[in-house]
Amino acid sequence: MVIDDDEIIWVLIKDMLQDLDLVGRLSTFSDGDAALNHLKSLNTAAPPLIVLDLNLPFMNGFEFLAAYAESLYPRFPETRVHILTSSVRDSDRQQTLKYPFVKSFLTKPLKIEQLKAILNQHPPGA
Repeated sequence: MVIDDDEIIWVLIKDMLQDLDLVGRLSTFSDGDAALNHLKSLNTAAPPLIVLDLNLPFMNGFEFLAAYAESLYPRFPETRVHILTSSVRDSDRQQTLKYPFVKSFLTKPLKIEQLKAILNQHPPGA
């Protein structure tokens, strides 16, 4: 799952997944509120991996993380979140990494090596 209001990021990640022969189901959302509502509506397992931007409309990434921790992390403890943002603030990094389900803080642009490292933490089918 990708939560980013920049559709170019969606295309970039999809293209990288195609290059790695890992194109599967990729859910994309342009704001945290829509993504949170989608996750709440799931009757099945949540996605194993969420790539989250911090600067989003309606519900920003920080608000999404707080809401996810409160209502969804107990339900989906295996889902891992990776922050992908334009922010270079150490305070943003520290604030997001305090959540046990946040596994990395990456700055844009995403490089294929970074995506490979994330995917190695979350092998397909795992």
